[in-house]
Amino acid sequence: MTDFALSRPLDIGEGLTQSEVEDVFQTNFGYQFKGITLRAPDAGRYLILLANEGEIYDDDLGQGDDFTYLGEGVREKGNQKETAANTALIDAIQDPIPIYLFTSQEGIDEYEYRGLVEVQDYSYVSDGERMVYQFEIQRLGISSWEAYQEAEEELEERTETTPELTEDTTEYTTQEPKVRSSVFARKVKQNYDYTCAACGARRFSPEGQPEVEAAHIYPKSEDGADDPRNGIALCKLHHWAFDCGWFSVDDDLQIVVKEGVDQTIPDEIADLSQDGLRVPSANKIQPHPLFLEEHRKRHGFE
Repeated sequence: MTDFALSRPLDIGEGLTQSEVEDVFQTNFGYQFKGITLRAPDAGRYLILLANEGEIYDDDLGQGDDFTYLGEGVREKGNQKETAANTALIDAIQDPIPIYLFTSQEGIDEYEYRGLVEVQDYSYVSDGERMVYQFEIQRLGISSWEAYQEAEEELEERTETTPELTEDTTEYTTQEPKVRSSVFARKVKQNYDYTCAACGARRFSPEGQPEVEAAHIYPKSEDGADDPRNGIALCKLHHWAFDCGWFSVDDDLQIVVKEGVDQTIPDEIADLSQDGLRVPSANKIQPHPLFLEEHRKRHGFE
């Protein structure tokens, strides 16, 4: 397995000139390397993002893993259009492709490689003067597409083995969990066809992004495993209700609602009592009893 876009490996933090970037990607940017560059060789599509600080662009990536990136299209040309590059970023939300991030300062021929990123969401909104695409981007902390594919394969392989309640964090670098968490979330939502396992809701934003979220059965805060069998897709309301213990699920995949508490049970939760959890047809990606039992114990159902 190789990273088809690169002629040689890149290290996060490595500085390159435009010519060196072109050599690595075996491409030619023309006069200036900027914005969103879409390439589609025979091996598959990929994107190169440049966050540039200066008079033309004023991108601010901040210090965390998440940042907002504006789409392609300069202010002088009015509203941003659904160009091939903007469309590729939109499509990458549900069908990821390699996206390589570089940063630079305007007028300086030096580009710092920041690693691969993933598009979490997008919106088409007014900035006060024109309509722009705003992409919510997450750094993955890896330098190659090969590492992303390895994380996907690892999650698939886990469904064929005896489940482990928690991650053995000693096996991984500090960067790898970001990739596994990202792949886990995407796989769980896909496995449930973007449908809430509790209520059956399947809602989308005006831009077509699903409301449903990927919930860990045994929580991530306790190092719960990024195993598809430790995940269920839930709408925002029922994700909250599941995480705080308003309901759980028995080993027969029947929903059990909390009783004997001082608070009035919200109708949207009380109505779930004795409903069957809506799960994928493939047994190997359905919630595993190990994780369900621990969720019930954690919230006082047994």
